[in-house]
Amino acid sequence: MHRGGVRRGGGGGGRGRGRRGGGGHPSGLTGKEIGLWYAARGKEMKKKKELTERDVVTMSSHKEEKISQLLERLQDEPYQSSSHSNERHHHGNRHNYGNMHHHGNKHHYVNMHHHGNRHHHGNRYDNRSSPTRYDRESHDDGSTSLSGKDSHTKDEYCESPMQTETSYYENVIMEVEMIQNVQSTEKQSASGWKQNKGMNDGRGHGSDGRDLSDNEDDDTDISIKNDQTVEGDAICMFDEVGSTTMKSSSNFWASPFGNDSLQRDAALDDNLKLEFIEKAVSNRKYIDMQVFRSKLPSYSMKEGLLDLMKKNQVIVISGETGCGKTTQVAQFILDEAIMNGQGSLCRIACTQPRRISAISVAERVAEERGEPCGGQSVGYQIRLESKLPRSKGSIIYCTTGVLLRWLISDELLHNISHVIVDEIHERDLMSDFLLIIIKDLLPKRPDLKLVLMSATLNAEMFSSYFDDCPMAHIPGFTFPVKEYYVEDIIEMIRYENPDSSRSQENFRGPRWKRQGGVKSWAKKRRAEKMAFGEEEEINDEEVQWREYLHTIKTRYFASTLDCLENMDFTSINVDLVVKLITYICTNLENGAILVFLPGWDDISKVHDSLKNARVFSSDKYLIIPVHSMMPTASQREVFDRPPSGVRKIVLATNIAETSITIDDVVYVIDCGKVKEKTYDVSRKISCLMPVWISKASSRQRRGRAGRVRPGCCFHLFTEFQALKMIDYQLPEMLRTPLEELCLQIKILKLGMIGEFLSKALQPPSSEAVQNALDTLKQLNALDHNESLTPLGYHLASLPVDPRIGKMILFGAIFSCLDPVLTIASTLGFKDPFVFPLDKKKQADRVRMKFAGETRSDHLAVLYAYEGWERAKRYNNDGLYCWENFLSKQTLKMLSDMKLQFARLLCDIGFLDNTNPKNSTSNQNSDNLKLVKAVLCAGLYPNVVKLEHHPKLKRPPKMITREDGRVALHPKSVNVEHVVYENNWLIYHQKMKSSKVFIHDATMISPYPLLFFGGEISVLVEEGHEIVAVDDFIRFRSPRKIANMVKELRAQLDKLLERKISQPDLRLTVGSSTAEDSGSLLLHAIIDLITTEESKNWKRRRAMEEREEMGFSPSF
Repeated sequence: MHRGGVRRGGGGGGRGRGRRGGGGHPSGLTGKEIGLWYAARGKEMKKKKELTERDVVTMSSHKEEKISQLLERLQDEPYQSSSHSNERHHHGNRHNYGNMHHHGNKHHYVNMHHHGNRHHHGNRYDNRSSPTRYDRESHDDGSTSLSGKDSHTKDEYCESPMQTETSYYENVIMEVEMIQNVQSTEKQSASGWKQNKGMNDGRGHGSDGRDLSDNEDDDTDISIKNDQTVEGDAICMFDEVGSTTMKSSSNFWASPFGNDSLQRDAALDDNLKLEFIEKAVSNRKYIDMQVFRSKLPSYSMKEGLLDLMKKNQVIVISGETGCGKTTQVAQFILDEAIMNGQGSLCRIACTQPRRISAISVAERVAEERGEPCGGQSVGYQIRLESKLPRSKGSIIYCTTGVLLRWLISDELLHNISHVIVDEIHERDLMSDFLLIIIKDLLPKRPDLKLVLMSATLNAEMFSSYFDDCPMAHIPGFTFPVKEYYVEDIIEMIRYENPDSSRSQENFRGPRWKRQGGVKSWAKKRRAEKMAFGEEEEINDEEVQWREYLHTIKTRYFASTLDCLENMDFTSINVDLVVKLITYICTNLENGAILVFLPGWDDISKVHDSLKNARVFSSDKYLIIPVHSMMPTASQREVFDRPPSGVRKIVLATNIAETSITIDDVVYVIDCGKVKEKTYDVSRKISCLMPVWISKASSRQRRGRAGRVRPGCCFHLFTEFQALKMIDYQLPEMLRTPLEELCLQIKILKLGMIGEFLSKALQPPSSEAVQNALDTLKQLNALDHNESLTPLGYHLASLPVDPRIGKMILFGAIFSCLDPVLTIASTLGFKDPFVFPLDKKKQADRVRMKFAGETRSDHLAVLYAYEGWERAKRYNNDGLYCWENFLSKQTLKMLSDMKLQFARLLCDIGFLDNTNPKNSTSNQNSDNLKLVKAVLCAGLYPNVVKLEHHPKLKRPPKMITREDGRVALHPKSVNVEHVVYENNWLIYHQKMKSSKVFIHDATMISPYPLLFFGGEISVLVEEGHEIVAVDDFIRFRSPRKIANMVKELRAQLDKLLERKISQPDLRLTVGSSTAEDSGSLLLHAIIDLITTEESKNWKRRRAMEEREEMGFSPSF
């Protein structure tokens, strides 16, 4: 073997005898220099190969000629709408951001300049002059419009002023009409509480008082009760009325009580007081409830709490579980106001972090007051469902997002006298957001009272945030609760690990030693620890664990210690949960069992295991899963006491810690985990993983037992782990992406985002804020001045991630709405596939069958959903779901979400009606290439580059710009594919565990990336003419074609910006017979996307051969 130095002999023109063609290395190189030379030549050859393997962008001469003519036409004339006038009176609930006549209170939004090549109108393809300059003209009625020196009709799409190398569209003033129905408000004030007393009859009502349950029209009246993507945590941007065809915008974004300040009504005060006294004397139900209320710990502190509120604008109340603070404090305030003759000046808003808690608390309080929920003194409002109380002298329980929505139309909350923010200890994103707003609001509303309520003893933090406001603590009232840890449980029920044989293949041990004596696993785990910066922690943790085992060895049997030592604590032990429930049911006294589990998957596993167990198959057991993602109606039975002889078993997430109270619980099983969303700021990766709960959460879970008699709490973790738990969970604002929050800050007009968030109780890092701003600017939701663009305004109005919102808007614009809504709903909630542990391979094959040769996880879900719709028409959906490993409940949820999204699109003017399958909105729904392109518009820049194996023998390498090498998630339909026609995938999200995994990926061709990606540039690389997107995505393309594509992109961006600014602009995208230039432009781009084919014949041939030989994983 040659070890360096000068190579002797062997010709080759003085060069070494390299094995590769073209000669070896130059003579005279040392060993290290030879290696460097070959490395450099290898890189050069790899680069040349990569250049030749790149996708090619081209078009036929016929298309080239037609597009050239179209571009010339676009230079000569402004866009025209095909049917609607863009200068119009605006009376409905649609939002026009262009030229409008103005009515009432005006809110101005400015269409700011946009960055990047996509909005750059210099360097025209054919170097034609810019359009005629247009000036703004005033009309007699006060409206304004754009007019030019050339004559144009009102129906024409007026071109913006002349663009230069550094100038962009003239700022277009956007105005959102916020008409308040003065006559209706005055009438309601005059008639007072009598107007609303008989309004409700037990059914849900919208915020305008109309019934949500009686449909006026199947296509326009939609009441979705079980929305999953937007629980209480999302700001509800649209009026929650039954009909989606609102006749005026009086209720849009408005409080159900109007925006006027509370005014004293002496006659109403007398009526309220008289009614209250009469009820206290003659209402038997109310009298009985007062006996119960008087026994609550909070009741004894009533006078003290009221006195504290009188003397202070803000107070903090902490209280142990069962003290009654959630149900009683608001009643104390209302009752005192009524008895003091000031009921008309009292309107209390109490926020809850979840829908189910807002409903259950409202119904409980109404019951205590001897009245129905809604129509009298107590009601609730959650997203798309409400039972409103009377307008004055009332309490309304609502989700945090609903109160934030009211702030859009009433920034000082003039119509609220008291705000109670409950469950502040949970530190969810929207509650922390609300606290910032209210802290700024209080000096402007000195008459507004704020009450913060926490279930744990961390009141000092909140008191300090509100300038050391006073605190009050209410002691809890519960029976004694005996605690057992997992070591006690193992001993009690004589539990043994299912894999008791301890085979090296199946043996599972603790976190750091899952396989005792198997060094390969320990070595791998240690490497993972080092990768996450935990190298030093592993030794300390193991030492502490060993010491703990040593201290308890005299208290437990050896078999217990052996089982404990080899137990896996990284996941939920479903077998142990089921056996513990069985033990309780067969050995302990009757009483409800509450099981805390991390998420829906764990709930499903335990639920299925119980249902499959013979002992629980009888009607003696009522098993109820509780989750915030479930429909409201299906969860209400959890509060009902079962018949005699029936034991209730409740499977719940942390929603049951504080948000709901199940009075008959005697036994609590605490798995010790909660699903917590985390965010790696530096790598911009989100993850939702089960983590250990805090000590505060553990106390809350324990407190759920013992409310009716002495209870038991079974902790499925060791006492060692209990001591190591953190005191409180990390606030959501510090562990989640901030894009949605940033949009809400802008739509509420709260100033610069970074400055606003710096005022939070625990502000997020500047890097996290900047990441969110960069993402929103890349989406064109914010301009460089951090102002909302028209697109950003709409994205803020849609209750989903901004990327998914953009996808939805583009689906409407390109008339492929229904499939895009299906995919968007899936990404916003969850895909409907299930993977049973014993049938995982079969489930994988079914999913791949749906994908076929599409190379798309998104289309696999789309096909599965469409199959379910067909099966449902023949009443065969149950069997269809069973055979295809699909969740019927999830599919129903996706269907409801689609209806909701369609309604929102109709509200803002992108659709004519709320039917997602309306033919005019689905002219291109069968065009799957276009559907993929719309996905690209929403998901960009989530792009993966594929580097195929030279001989196409193994799956390609996958690379992202930020992370380098990544991998497809094992559940992806693409995970086994070796050959792809194109070199690019788009994906929904990436998550980091042992490596960076890509979730929900779809192969994408060049044109969608060019038309819907980032900035386009045309260049020459190594003699090849190249068109690039954001410099990362590169295609070979003749310069003439590349410049034409670049100009098409610029024109498309102009048109889309106009369409988004003016949703009613009509564009015909399903036919080539349209005559207006805007529709012709869309049709040309759709045609290019649809007819594009891969020019890599080698790969296409390889795909065909593999399919013929049966290598494809698809069916």
